Amino acid sequence: MTLYRARPQDGVAWITGASTGIGRQLALDLARQGYVVAATSREEVPLVSLAREAEGTPGRIVPFVCDVADEKDMERTVAAIEAELGPVVLSVLNAGIYSPSYGERLE
Repeated sequence: MTLYRARPQDGVAWITGASTGIGRQLALDLARQGYVVAATSREEVPLVSLAREAEGTPGRIVPFVCDVADEKDMERTVAAIEAELGPVVLSVLNAGIYSPSYGERLE
């Protein structure tokens, strides 16, 4: 069995949680490698800033506002990414949601 390794010419890299931290840096790194990066976050302003920062790289970053806690929003966003940019061949599901739990319930 051959291991698949995505290449920039294969399609789109999609990163959730791309507005800050690891997601933001990874989006920039992939754009520098030539990927078209679909960057998602709940906040538009940091995504627009991220896309501007990637200008002049071999790839590009395209912002998509999306909340990973909203299943329908995620479905719409993936459809929009693939309709606008092409197939997603690499995804980094970096965003998270917070669900509080109490230690008394842990087993």
